[in-house]
Amino acid sequence: MIDEDLDAALDRMALKEHTSKAALIRRFVENKFSPEYIITIGTHMTKKGLSFEYEGAQIDMTMVIWDIIGQDGFESLHEAYFRGAHGGLVVTDRTRIASLFAAEDWAKRFRNVAGQVPLVFIANKADLPSPAVKMEHLGEVAARFGSPTQLTSALTGDGVEKAFRTLGESMARQTK
Repeated sequence: MIDEDLDAALDRMALKEHTSKAALIRRFVENKFSPEYIITIGTHMTKKGLSFEYEGAQIDMTMVIWDIIGQDGFESLHEAYFRGAHGGLVVTDRTRIASLFAAEDWAKRFRNVAGQVPLVFIANKADLPSPAVKMEHLGEVAARFGSPTQLTSALTGDGVEKAFRTLGESMARQTK
């Protein structure tokens, strides 16, 4: 059993990318969706308990989720939020190719501060047709970090719980 809170620092790709990261967090924490775009000013923190079986043991984990400002010019603030994180989700918007290009840079900067902690690369907006970001392309980026990928939809909830659970399991494996 893991008693300590595990930080899951979630990188916003950049405001202009509109990855709907805040909507993913809301879907995971509250199981709700709002079509309104939520701009993160500074940081927003939420937490949720996650329970799962891992190697025959019941794991009860509290995920502390940081939604941080992603606009250019705030990189120095990012480092403060990345420090001490036990894992992260790198969220891309599968309708915007620019978010894929930003994902690798964000993951590098995150790992430079947080160290070799688990990452899960997410392609959000699975509910929309004609993706610009193909899962195989996201997989190529994620493979450079030894990380899995997950297709999600904050609108329908598809894949959201699985993405957070995958991160939680990876963090449990690393703390063992």
